[in-house]
Amino acid sequence: RTTGEYALDILRRLREVSVENAQSENPIAVWERMSTTDTTAYCPLAFGYSNYARNDYRAHRLTFDVIPSAGHGPIGATLGGAGLAISARCADRDTALAHAAWVASAGCQRGLYVDSGGQPGNKRAWYHEHANRITNGYFRATLPVLENAWLRPRHLGFAAYQNIGAEIITRFLEGKTKPSATLDELDRSYRTHACP
Repeated sequence: RTTGEYALDILRRLREVSVENAQSENPIAVWERMSTTDTTAYCPLAFGYSNYARNDYRAHRLTFDVIPSAGHGPIGATLGGAGLAISARCADRDTALAHAAWVASAGCQRGLYVDSGGQPGNKRAWYHEHANRITNGYFRATLPVLENAWLRPRHLGFAAYQNIGAEIITRFLEGKTKPSATLDELDRSYRTHACP
């Protein structure tokens, strides 16, 4: 409870100094605003997208680094992302498997994949000089955050809980609920929607 109330207090204080509509924007909307206007210079926490660190992607190139720390290092972020899969109904599984293995290989990930604007899943690509050169050091700078991140649960119900939880926290940030009631509601919602 103490940690939860502390986290809510930090979110409340961040909201007080945030730009208008910040809590309703997803990370891409934030990066779009930051890379095309002069209204926002800093965003402490959001999913990263390496294309915004590339030269000539938008009017303003963004610089990424580790998340803010309270002296414990870059810990506490959530690791998200999308994957690559082969459908159970695939007509030519061997070809699909070979293609997926090639796409996931270090050679493709640090070359064609990153050159085409992709954000590699292969860790060796994050260390590769070429990938860092074309993204102005994005991968090397942000890798410590990923290495210390919390892996977002993938069990059935968690995605729904995440959306409901965001609504609950938004009501708190709008001053409609108190911290203790917010935590109670988050707990009830988790037990209802996300308990594996």
